[in-house]
Amino acid sequence: AQGHGIRVLCRPGREDAVDHPAEGPAEIHIGDLTDTPSLAGFLADCDLLLHLASAHDHIDDQTMRDINVGGTEALVNEAKRSAPDLHFWVISSAVIGAPVYSYYRDTKRIQEKLIRGSGINWTSFRPTLVYGVGDQRHTAPLLRQCSAPKGTIWLPHDRSLIHI
Repeated sequence: AQGHGIRVLCRPGREDAVDHPAEGPAEIHIGDLTDTPSLAGFLADCDLLLHLASAHDHIDDQTMRDINVGGTEALVNEAKRSAPDLHFWVISSAVIGAPVYSYYRDTKRIQEKLIRGSGINWTSFRPTLVYGVGDQRHTAPLLRQCSAPKGTIWLPHDRSLIHI
């Protein structure tokens, strides 16, 4: 609606899963975070990357590492190569201070370290509240209240950590 183009990284065979915005179709780049050569050109002419891809505890540790760590490293390298002025935003939903060990949490920590040490502009958003289907008693009303229109929120996007 504001005139920005949208490019989506889509795994081969998943093109139909892309929900195109009402303002026009998103450009689809076929690739996979675990296949570095497939990312070539994905970030060309981009000024913002919103990195949402993540593998969770429901898959084996090696695949989780390949996606969360290796995929992030591949995106950072592609950004340095083809979009050096890009702002790299990542959603890092791991609870960093959780008392229970989680390999997922470790991969998200490494992911943040890769981005922080990359030299590119970055912002890591750490949601403090994650909820699922059926959580209508406490979380959903709170989120509806928080999301009520109240103006604009300015977000820094150069080497910062934001708890949301």
